[in-house]
Amino acid sequence: MSRKIRLVGPDGNIEELHVYSATGRDVHIDQPLSQLLINYRPQGMAVDRIFPLVPVGKQSDMYYEYDQSELWRIPDTTRAPGTAAKQVDLKVSSATYFARNYALGSMITIEDRTNADAVLNLRESKAMMLADLLILDWENRVAQLVLNSTNVATVVTVSSGTWGNYETSGAFVDIDKAIRAVRGATGYVPNKIAMGWDAWNALKSNRFIRERIFPAPAGGAAPGIATEAQVAALFGFDQLVVSGVMRNTAAQNLPISLSDIWGQHALVYYAPDRPNKETPSYAYTFRWNVPGIPSLAVEDLGYDRVRKADLMDVSLYQDEKITGRNFGVWVSSVMG
Repeated sequence: MSRKIRLVGPDGNIEELHVYSATGRDVHIDQPLSQLLINYRPQGMAVDRIFPLVPVGKQSDMYYEYDQSELWRIPDTTRAPGTAAKQVDLKVSSATYFARNYALGSMITIEDRTNADAVLNLRESKAMMLADLLILDWENRVAQLVLNSTNVATVVTVSSGTWGNYETSGAFVDIDKAIRAVRGATGYVPNKIAMGWDAWNALKSNRFIRERIFPAPAGGAAPGIATEAQVAALFGFDQLVVSGVMRNTAAQNLPISLSDIWGQHALVYYAPDRPNKETPSYAYTFRWNVPGIPSLAVEDLGYDRVRKADLMDVSLYQDEKITGRNFGVWVSSVMG
């Protein structure tokens, strides 16, 4: 249990402080700042659209995996007079998730608190910085899962040169092959495609895609660069997801070295519009989301007398899982 003490702060005001026996349930959650972070997503990040977010009530639990072969095999439905109906049943297996705690902290020193023109803006800036890094880490974890060939049904190789060859690349054929591969493996037509910024920058200028979207009367393509919505509609996708997130791969104190988190592949996949742990999907993010448990929330840890600073944390509990590898297919090394 925690206990609170009252001290006279450096500005002469009486402050109520937490002593360091405090646990996660004893600290104060800053509701306005937490609400800001819930509605906030850094620019270019796409992880929640690739791994749809499923709120769960337990830190660890099971989710069901149905045997699709039994669901779609048509049995003999005829019944002879006086006999019982043929008995059929579901074959159900299960897998588990465990929502690990991911957290980062920062502080506002008494010097910054005293000198800052607006302490609230300083707290907001630090809270957003912590959220940025947590979400960047989330996106990186998901990319590492997706960019593993064992986590997709199959890999389609580019057919006519890399997508960077705007005039000759067979990108349309590549994506069509991936769509057919997902449908052939699952019976579901994939409804989404995801890729990095480089791949999208090439795809939107592809000659054969532009000819279909902007047909010219005499053949070829009329002027225009395809949008995400236009390319998605061309293939029948609900969504085309582009992740432009970069990370600094240099060690601390070395010059910055940026690289794209997403590699040189495009992912064609199926994910439901209304995700839940009992609906088939290529992947899910299971986030533990119950009262009293931080979920991208800002925790006020109180004043640290040793550091002479107000401490704050931002954290969440979640697990990212490939829940149906057959629902995803790569188009591999689209940029070479």
